[in-house]
Amino acid sequence: MKKLCGILLDYTLMLFIWIGGFLIFLRAFNATPLLPGIDGPYYAVQVNWILKYGGLKYLDPPLTFYIMAFFANVLGDVFIAVKAVASLFTAATVVPLYLFYRDFLGERGGGISASLVFILNFYTFRLLGDFIKNSIGLLWLASYIYFLYKFLREKTRGSLAGLLFFLALTALTHVLDLGTAMLLTFILTALVFIFKIDKVIVVPFMICIIFLLGLFIAPAVVGHDIFKFVAFIEETLGESDASMQMPFDEFIKRGIISLTAVSLLFLTGIRNTLAREDKRNRVFLLALAFSSLLLNLPFYPMQWLFRFQLMSSIFIAYATGFCTSHLKTFYSKLVLLTLFTSLLLATNHYIFTGFRPSIPLEEYNELVNVVQKYSGKSFVVPDTRLRYWVETLTEKVYKKPPAVQQNKILFIFDRRHLPKIPLFKPLYEGKYIIVMKAWKPPKIHKP
Repeated sequence: MKKLCGILLDYTLMLFIWIGGFLIFLRAFNATPLLPGIDGPYYAVQVNWILKYGGLKYLDPPLTFYIMAFFANVLGDVFIAVKAVASLFTAATVVPLYLFYRDFLGERGGGISASLVFILNFYTFRLLGDFIKNSIGLLWLASYIYFLYKFLREKTRGSLAGLLFFLALTALTHVLDLGTAMLLTFILTALVFIFKIDKVIVVPFMICIIFLLGLFIAPAVVGHDIFKFVAFIEETLGESDASMQMPFDEFIKRGIISLTAVSLLFLTGIRNTLAREDKRNRVFLLALAFSSLLLNLPFYPMQWLFRFQLMSSIFIAYATGFCTSHLKTFYSKLVLLTLFTSLLLATNHYIFTGFRPSIPLEEYNELVNVVQKYSGKSFVVPDTRLRYWVETLTEKVYKKPPAVQQNKILFIFDRRHLPKIPLFKPLYEGKYIIVMKAWKPPKIHKP
């Protein structure tokens, strides 16, 4: 009876935190009737294409878009479906986080701390608002980490099947989540051999190698995202340019959460080593610490380091969970959790302001009016930020003029980025956008 009450308590806590996280994330999305960030409308475009043609318009890891398409069918609105799926699946990451501490450390406090810190930290919101696939991939990544550690401890077929399944889901969602999963596996394998623990870890190591080779052989499965690994290596090992690297003061400012995660993981790992705790526990904690460290080295090109730092969303959760698990009393755990949540709330403006779209609602309404007014025309929209929004309204949208009759093409520009050469004639001028058609001066024939 006591065991049953414990199980009910665990699932009640997980469900409560999951629903709470979902509502917090959804509130941030609902700060605008539009979708957030530059890529927000891109998800709507992909989902619309699936609903109409059964496939993606643009090559990309497909899983997130098909889940959104299913929800769009059920909810009847693509924008709502994108927001709901992003909020629901990202918040669900608390389930494998909580189970990790409950099953392996026998610690509810660690699971609660890890879950709350994951939901409230700035990096999770930044991923959710700008890189939805990446944030949803954190669910599969945390689930993979759970089964990876379970396999290291128990060596069961079920845990092996679990890690293989969630590695596949990670690959079908986002390359950065996949890369983090593989990095952790490779580092864990090295540490297992160094500390002379059971060599069973070679099995997930070989699975990752085979997976990686398979994706290079059939890159279309993940929308050719796998080649970003190659691009990262080439740019990092190529000729360095100081302007491409993040200034050190900005690195510290942006990376306060990631650097905190690295520090806490290493400090807890050292503490566990000195206390001579279970070797597998120590090794796994050190693997998390080294993975977090390697994703936060300051000499990476800026555009890569910026994205890598956001992965600390998951590492700060594990770091907090391990720290809380080592405290003996309820009050000490409560004090630490209160300290962490207060710091996270103070550094996360998204909780209070919500997300913002790449264009104001008035500009979107102008685009709606233009598409309706000039229905039957093809639209050329050089600005990616605008083009995705126009694509949510009509299919005949291009970055460059297509091979169709010139009188059927209209160009849409943001008023702040107008062409500087007189090749266009205005047809519509709004507060935010201008619609033009190609225009050539008449030829003057000399007598």
